[in-house]
Amino acid sequence: MTKSIARIEAKIAHLQRQADALRAKEKAGVIERINVALRHYKIAPHELEFEACGVGGKTAKRKGLNGYKPSRSRRKTVGRIKFRDEQGNEWTGHGRAPGWYKDALAAGKTPADLAVSS
Repeated sequence: MTKSIARIEAKIAHLQRQADALRAKEKAGVIERINVALRHYKIAPHELEFEACGVGGKTAKRKGLNGYKPSRSRRKTVGRIKFRDEQGNEWTGHGRAPGWYKDALAAGKTPADLAVSS
């Protein structure tokens, strides 16, 4: 007995609906377990990072999850610029050294040459 393309496509659609329903059920369980862990460890939404998985972005960073906005005391502050080159590239001296800084040092400049005078 040969199957028609319409019967096969109907079967695919039926299986896809079943898969979506199972995925939704599993997702609900995962979300509940995450919420339990967040409450247990007292983790605030702004402490989570979502950019790696493609969720969030500029708006989510600015407002946090569900419109939650972190208090002023928890917001990151911009550090004072300690190094600058002739092209206007700047670095606070914290974190990984930027490429322009490494290149300048390799070209013979010293950190004192790049230091911003206050």
